Amino acid sequence: MNIIDELADFINQTKDPKEIKRALAVKMILEGKSYREVKELLKVSHSFISQWKNQALFQGVESLKLQYKGR
Repeated sequence: MNIIDELADFINQTKDPKEIKRALAVKMILEGKSYREVKELLKVSHSFISQWKNQALFQGVESLKLQYKGR
């Protein structure tokens, strides 16, 4: 399974909007969309996209999950 398929599965399984936005940004960049297109569609910054793309590529798709678990 390639990373784009893993991202699609992750998007379908998670319910958290922040996790979905992270995964969508990474998936769109890897599919060839420009940073400008992704920024406009998802209303995120260039650094947001870069950060999560690098994290997903180097640490795996599971690293896109929220680390905060509440009180």
